[in-house]
Amino acid sequence: MTLAKSYGGDLDVSTGPQLSDEVVLGIFSSLVRIEAFSAAERAREHSDEGHVRQTLARGEEAALAGAAAAARSEDALFPSHVDSAVALARGAKMSDVAARSVPWKSIKVAPPGWHNGAQMTHAAGFAWAAKMRRDELVAISF
Repeated sequence: MTLAKSYGGDLDVSTGPQLSDEVVLGIFSSLVRIEAFSAAERAREHSDEGHVRQTLARGEEAALAGAAAAARSEDALFPSHVDSAVALARGAKMSDVAARSVPWKSIKVAPPGWHNGAQMTHAAGFAWAAKMRRDELVAISF
């Protein structure tokens, strides 16, 4: 069921793509995993362990899960350091995301860029190479 509102403020389920229960459940599962990881990282930030690298921008969980759900398995995701938990939506282990050792070849999620905007140049390079090879691939940068 698509949750789109009409201008009158009423729910209009006839607009937008119709998602199967399986897709909705997959997106919800990704949201739960991303939020659980985010909560654990927030707890570590406030613990005696000192400063912890922020690994998820708070409030962007749905955007990450939605983008991962919309992308095909062969499409590549290029997260910034605060969006690295998007790898969870592709099946990465929480321990791999925390250790920054996400397996690129199997899930097509690049290691997070630690400098502002660095991941965008990597995504552009991936997209340009795909275009030159005439591969119909998508690169999503966060």
